[in-house]
Amino acid sequence: MTQHALYPQREPYEAGFFDTGDGHQLYYARYGNPAGEPVVYLHGGPGAGCRYQEYRFFDTAHYNILLFDQRGAPKSKPFAGTDRNNMPTLVDDLEKLRKKFGFESWNVAGGSAGSTLGMLYAVTHPARVKRLLLRGIFFGDALGAYNLINAEGPLRKSRNIWFQEYLDHIPLVERAEGLTMPYYNRLTGADEAVAIEAARLFTRWDTAIATKNPQPDLLEKLNQDPRSCLPISRLFFHFTVHDYMKNDYKPMLLAGMRKLTMPIDIIHGRQDWICPLESAIELHAQCPQTRLTIVENTGHGMVEPGLQQAFVEITERWKKQ
Repeated sequence: MTQHALYPQREPYEAGFFDTGDGHQLYYARYGNPAGEPVVYLHGGPGAGCRYQEYRFFDTAHYNILLFDQRGAPKSKPFAGTDRNNMPTLVDDLEKLRKKFGFESWNVAGGSAGSTLGMLYAVTHPARVKRLLLRGIFFGDALGAYNLINAEGPLRKSRNIWFQEYLDHIPLVERAEGLTMPYYNRLTGADEAVAIEAARLFTRWDTAIATKNPQPDLLEKLNQDPRSCLPISRLFFHFTVHDYMKNDYKPMLLAGMRKLTMPIDIIHGRQDWICPLESAIELHAQCPQTRLTIVENTGHGMVEPGLQQAFVEITERWKKQ
């Protein structure tokens, strides 16, 4: 396999806010070649937001790259907003952005909850997707969300220190049916201090298992700026309660993905504790038109060098197709 470094840092050639028309303003930034091959990158969370370094996975001389923060994500407005925030509205936002920037069709890449959005968008608007790149497969299903929130079995043991502080935050009397509703109530309640502390603890747990080995510097940053934890935590529990638990997108996504004909690449880390490898294997088995790359000694987050390398390998191959 040819080794490819990330592309050099660049300034965006355009940035601003896109008004959805129903109370949200989405921050976006465009990089690369304005006349190049269009590609949109979908962050996870769903409230994680972009780091605005993701354009470096694409050759900026070849691609016209759109990064944006979805509804409620850190750079968009309102901050951590949950109103009219669900999978169908996120799909609609993507279509509005495609039309705004004048693309007949485009390449779509996304990871984690961004893979859910990418799949749902491709199933809903197949004629608008040239190629699909999915990392860390999550089906938007209640079981997948439950496993992260409650960490049954070996996952809990592998990162026990961070799970224990997250668990102990909820009094024993409230834990009878798991941690979903206790954390949801705190994260969406009127007391911002209570919400921020719940967000900090959940995000530390989430971050501790996002890489094959815990990264202390990332965990410490969360303590230094706990309010930054609110979008990813609040939106994850909001989507779990109001979308994943009610709709459970997995059967629909698998049925829809089987019908797609565009090139589809899947990347998944062998030691992904957040979105188990079995999800990628199942998607690949049911959709034989997909190509699956399993990255060894690698976890879930895109800070993992192995995932970055695999991502660039694919975007380089796309250039030749």
